[in-house]
Amino acid sequence: MLALAWGVRRQPLVQGDKHPVRIARFSIDGNVAFGAVEGEKQDELVLDIIKGIPFADFELSGTRVPVSKVRLLPPVLPSKVIAFGRNYAEHARELGNEVPDAPFAFFKPSTSVIGPGDEIQYPSFSQEVHHEAELAVVIGRMCREVPRERVKDVIFGYTCANDITARDVQKREKQWARAKGFDTSCPLGPWVETDIDLAAAGDLTVQLTVNGAQRQLGRTSEMIHSIEDLVVNISEAMTLLPGDVILTGTPAGVGPSASATRSPSPSKASALSPTRLSSVASASGTPPHVLDRARTGGAPTRPFLPVAHR
Repeated sequence: MLALAWGVRRQPLVQGDKHPVRIARFSIDGNVAFGAVEGEKQDELVLDIIKGIPFADFELSGTRVPVSKVRLLPPVLPSKVIAFGRNYAEHARELGNEVPDAPFAFFKPSTSVIGPGDEIQYPSFSQEVHHEAELAVVIGRMCREVPRERVKDVIFGYTCANDITARDVQKREKQWARAKGFDTSCPLGPWVETDIDLAAAGDLTVQLTVNGAQRQLGRTSEMIHSIEDLVVNISEAMTLLPGDVILTGTPAGVGPSASATRSPSPSKASALSPTRLSSVASASGTPPHVLDRARTGGAPTRPFLPVAHR
C-alpha cells in the first residue's frame, strides 16, 4: 500500500473548494468536535481539532489529540440516510430478486446511525440479522435537481457503512422501515475521506469480514447504477442537506452478522482505495448502548446548488 501524506491548507478556501483531509467527529472529556485525521500508522493517528464545522470554510486549531484517546462518533449526523437496494447484480440474484431497471431507494432514519465500534442492538422482533457492507456518499451542500455534471460539486466525501438488515422481517413485510430502520442499523465511519474524486470512488474495493473471516468482496465498478445516477435520481425528488448520506448498495455475500444465539460477533466493513483504507467496525450484541448525539451547533453555510437553468 502506498504511503500518503495528508496536506491541509489553513487559509480560507474559495467557494466550492475543500480541504483534502480525513474528517472525523469525536468526543473527549464530554465535549464533541470535528477533527482532521493526521498520520498514517494506526497507533500514531492524531486529530487536529477543527474550528467551526467541516461543511463550511474552516481552519485547524493546531490543538491535537491522539485518536487513541477519543471516542470516534458517527462522522456526520445526517438528516436522512437514503439507501439504494439491489444495486449489485450478484447480490440481487443471491436473494432471488430481479435486477431493477431504475435505482431502487429506501430510507434509514437518523436514529439508526451509530459510530465505529458502537454495538449493534439486535431488534427483538427479528431472528435473522444480516450485514451489508457499502460505500457511503456524504453530501456537502444543500442541493436539489442536481445535473450529472454537477454531482462532483455536491459530494463532501466518502465513508464506510454497514446496512444492517433484519432479513426475516424484510421478507415478510412489504415496507422495509422496520427491517432496515431499527436503532443502530447504520454504522458509519470511522471518518470521511474528502480527497477521493468521483472517478476513483467508482472503482473501490468493498469488503466485509466477521471475526476476521471475509464474507463480502466486490468493487464499486460493479454497481448497476453509478454514484452519479443515484445522486441525480434522489435529488430529483427531494432536497439534500449537508451531512446527508447516500448508501450505494452492497455486493454479494450478505449473511448473518452473528450466530443464532446472538453472541457478540465483531464485523468490519471496508472501502479500499490504492492509497488508503477506511473501515467501520461494530460488535453485534444485545446489551443496551446509549449514543452520544450532541451536535456541534451552527448551520452549514455552503450555498444552495442551483439547478441547471438558474
